[in-house]
Amino acid sequence: MAIADASNTRAVLGMTALVRPFNLSGHPALTIPLGSAQGLPVGLQLVAAKGADEHLLAVAGLLLQRLYSNRT
Repeated sequence: MAIADASNTRAVLGMTALVRPFNLSGHPALTIPLGSAQGLPVGLQLVAAKGADEHLLAVAGLLLQRLYSNRT
């Protein structure tokens, strides 16, 4: 999402519905954009315990390494 898209409140509410609970609870969360076998967009959301931001980023980094090393 571009910064300009954030001005459309309705669109932002729809796009953030699945991450909003984690934003409100203080749990670190991130989404990795992926694609399905049919070429459709898919996102993998990872959530960690409060205060485990660094661990979440490390796990996401390892996951990305494995995902992209298998594409060769």
